[in-house]
Amino acid sequence: GNQINAIASSSSYQAIYAFYCDNSLRILKNKINITNGGYALYIHNSSGASTEKGLIANNFISLGGNAESYGIYINLSSAQHIYYNSINLYSNNSNSKILNINGVTTANIDIRNNNFFSSGDAYAIYVSDNTINPVSACDYNNLFTNGNFIAFWKSIGNIADLNAWQTASGFDGNSVSTDPL
Repeated sequence: GNQINAIASSSSYQAIYAFYCDNSLRILKNKINITNGGYALYIHNSSGASTEKGLIANNFISLGGNAESYGIYINLSSAQHIYYNSINLYSNNSNSKILNINGVTTANIDIRNNNFFSSGDAYAIYVSDNTINPVSACDYNNLFTNGNFIAFWKSIGNIADLNAWQTASGFDGNSVSTDPL
């Protein structure tokens, strides 16, 4: 993996940008620290297949500052496994998202065994309302935020806590919402 330390000058900074990386995309064992907003991992138009799924795993990400921040941003991508990532988002920007899933063709995203922690105002998971069936599995995660909303789910919108997230999404039955600090 890589070690990336950055003081971003804008919220559009991208530490790792995967564009049209189809089939067996691998983003593994990276340590990313961005102190003023931006995107740690931006996955765009990268689609796996039933036998060649992408894997985003064992990454340690820390993001902060006052600018809008994203831990993992998935856009117009499919068949990606997001496993064993630890993300600390300490941005005070309420538009920040630890995991953001977006795009009408986004599908089959499998999210397991992650620690999504926001000591600021960020959403732990944000699934935009322009997605159709983006998530195939999501469980055994720690989803925690000090913000007003733990998640956003499609047309339902803002979700305050883990119980409401489980009811709205049908996912994370074995997950917790615990401050890891």
